[in-house]
Amino acid sequence: MKLSTVTLFYLLCFLGLLTFFSCGSDTEDTEEASGLIAERPEPEKTDDIYIPDKWYKTRDPLLRNDYFLAILIKQFGDIPEVHTIADYQRKKIQGLPTTVAEYNAVLDAGKRLWPDRETPRKVGALEEIDDPEEYAKIFREELIEQFGDVPEIDIIVEVEKKWKAGGGVPRDKYIEYLTALFHLFGDKDTLDELQRVLEEQDRDE
Repeated sequence: MKLSTVTLFYLLCFLGLLTFFSCGSDTEDTEEASGLIAERPEPEKTDDIYIPDKWYKTRDPLLRNDYFLAILIKQFGDIPEVHTIADYQRKKIQGLPTTVAEYNAVLDAGKRLWPDRETPRKVGALEEIDDPEEYAKIFREELIEQFGDVPEIDIIVEVEKKWKAGGGVPRDKYIEYLTALFHLFGDKDTLDELQRVLEEQDRDE
């Protein structure tokens, strides 16, 4: 069967339009897919998030973890390391299993955020000082030299001084101590202990 010139012309135009729209769709899909991989999500705007002074007393553990994430973002920026730590804590709160790889990722994130920092428990010279006042004075000076005169130091030194004198501290003070300790040193053991005490607090309330 022979096609007329007019019919052939319209047929060629129709095929051309099909090719044009098909190519355009593939291009858009490719650009969208590559964009999802290449582009980082918009940083979370923590300035708009209200973080209570006693955020660690928040009874909802997941909300408390959101505050924790916001604090880390304020301190370090919206970087993968802070999400690694917060996501790991969220899984623990929800009772979800964690892998060795995730645990190691948290350790690596902590080292990146707080490089070359030893917790006070690893400072052996101070343990030889018996007088609580002298111990607190020297300990405070060492911390200020390392971090500057920040509020967390007073919280840590106050608790350490009471322990040196053979006294104890209430749980809320211990939570403040662990929070301040983690804020300065980012120690994984401190984070685990903080989570344990917070869970204990939730059960009692």
